[in-house]
Amino acid sequence: MNKNDFNSDIEDANSTLSRKERIRQAIEKKIKEVKGYTPRIGIFGSTGTGKSSLCNALFGREIAKVSHVAACTREIQEIHIESENSQGEGLVIIDFPGVGESIERKNEYFNLYKEKASGLDLVVWVIKSDERAYEVSQNIYKEILLPNIKNCPVIFCISQTDKIEPTEDENGVSFWHHDNGPVGSQKTSVELKEQDVCKAFDISPDRVIPVSVKKKYNISEIMERIVDILPKEKKYSLYREAGEDVKTVKMARTAEKGIWDTVKEYAGEAWDSVKDVVVDVIAETMTSVGRKLLRKLKKM
Repeated sequence: MNKNDFNSDIEDANSTLSRKERIRQAIEKKIKEVKGYTPRIGIFGSTGTGKSSLCNALFGREIAKVSHVAACTREIQEIHIESENSQGEGLVIIDFPGVGESIERKNEYFNLYKEKASGLDLVVWVIKSDERAYEVSQNIYKEILLPNIKNCPVIFCISQTDKIEPTEDENGVSFWHHDNGPVGSQKTSVELKEQDVCKAFDISPDRVIPVSVKKKYNISEIMERIVDILPKEKKYSLYREAGEDVKTVKMARTAEKGIWDTVKEYAGEAWDSVKDVVVDVIAETMTSVGRKLLRKLKKM
């Protein structure tokens, strides 16, 4: 995302306008840029991990067709999804095939990953709950994604968590609680799987989250975490494209604050003198949650 120099933008604005009007115009332009940004999201993981189902659940519409046929996505697929929100230009989903699935094309896949990954804003890496072979994935993560982790964060999703054994106790009673989550021995197995992924990729626990699309388990939590870990200027774009039933108050608050922090950085040393204008402009487009947040931010 282009981080223009605030003072230069004001000087380049229409000279017939007053300074206050030029400041307002520059702020409006920056906010429009942030709100209209088109994020590029890489979906990593082997065939059969549930990548398509997860994408559809996160964004509330059929982004990718779900197929139970083995190896249905052997090529990198780039899908542009039009926004359902008038503020945005949609999003781009890039589905990467499992690099370890075709030994004869391993090097080719690796090079494709490297080429395509450079332009991503976020990677969602889907690992099936019973997956154990990480060696190839570890190499991809450490050699391609880790060097750019600040600009392109990675979140690991353990899919089909509801199928992790044991699913029932000795009496045949399901370990999946009615409040929608694993309990008992199954919960222990899920926690061990999370630890396993953390250790394999040398990542912190907050970058791993168990999920079940079938049970609608942790779908909103994934998006909350995504919005949280993205750079401030990109938070809103993912919130904007999330499915309406996925969005939460916490997510909205984080996204709106991302806009505020981006504009504050953009204004730089001029912040104190333009803060009131920023408040006026942002207030015009904020959600009800954002307006409550704005009252707090004005004091900062």
